[in-house]
Amino acid sequence: MKRGRSIALFLLGAMVAFVAVQVFQGHEGKYVVMAQGRLQPDEETTISVVKKMDPTVVSIMVQGTVETNDWFNPVQQFQGQGSGVIVRSDGFILTNKHVVSMPDGRTSPTVTVTIPGKKPMEGQVRGADPRSDLAIVKINEKNLPVAPLGNSDELQVGQRTIAIGNPLGLTRSVTSGIVSALGRSIQGEQGPLEGLIQTDAAINPGNSGGALVDSTGRLIGINTAIASVRGSQGNVGIGFAVPVNTARAILDDIAKTGHIRLPWIGVDYGDISPSAVQWYNLPQGVVLRAPYPGGPAAKAGLQRNDIVVKVDGARVGTVSELQTALHAKNIGDSVEFTVFRDGETLTVKLKLAERPTELAV
Repeated sequence: MKRGRSIALFLLGAMVAFVAVQVFQGHEGKYVVMAQGRLQPDEETTISVVKKMDPTVVSIMVQGTVETNDWFNPVQQFQGQGSGVIVRSDGFILTNKHVVSMPDGRTSPTVTVTIPGKKPMEGQVRGADPRSDLAIVKINEKNLPVAPLGNSDELQVGQRTIAIGNPLGLTRSVTSGIVSALGRSIQGEQGPLEGLIQTDAAINPGNSGGALVDSTGRLIGINTAIASVRGSQGNVGIGFAVPVNTARAILDDIAKTGHIRLPWIGVDYGDISPSAVQWYNLPQGVVLRAPYPGGPAAKAGLQRNDIVVKVDGARVGTVSELQTALHAKNIGDSVEFTVFRDGETLTVKLKLAERPTELAV
């Protein structure tokens, strides 16, 4: 009985296999391939913009050494990565200051730029502006494709945005979203960043310095920062870009003088620790270090250990607040400092000068 059942199952399996072979042989080379459906208008727009802008967005790698307080490892190697946008055909690239800065704030690492379809080449930082977190990198190339500049003053909340860059080291990545808000202010690494574009286009580490583009393929901003929640450094749907109109002044400086012109008070400064305020009965403010000889602070009579408590009548208690007060000032502007010195309060006026190019920014 079992033998008969086995023979029957064997014959049934053989018949199924025979039919299957005949079916597949009969349809060999006749698989149905469906034509691609028509792209939606918004898809065609995005594809067109990406093709137009992609050749202008570059990858930037930085390397350098940083001194540490570690006795056994006094020098530490540093490596960072970001993006940039070609804004002049003779090799000028717009990016973020923090992309080309060392952890100690110096803008003098080894910079390597990679243009799509070309071998990596050396770049030189030609200037950086801590007020806007923008920087210019120059490479020795000509006849490069250039990103067309838009007008960020015309932006409207809700319009399409496209972000192009190298997030997390993944080159040539594209995300899209909308303008979520305008005129945002956030705290940057070296002071407040104001008037930023907020977008929900996904921006991640490595996107910094890359392009934020409108639906016509015009550069409207330089991707700069992301909002994050505790314990996460990835995209949460809130990113920020420096408006391209802010960058225009920097590009004009480069064209006219070869460097970025920055207002300068002629003295370094720092916060006062809460313990020092309490122990020495000092006012909360910003303590000045030795003024640079011949600089605005020295000419105005400011001295080492003066404590700035007001700028143009507005209270300043921290370095961040002082930087905010000076943020909108220009070269040649007069600024009134209220300082505490040897138990007395004094008022000193100084005229902002252009920061010497040899000083680190």
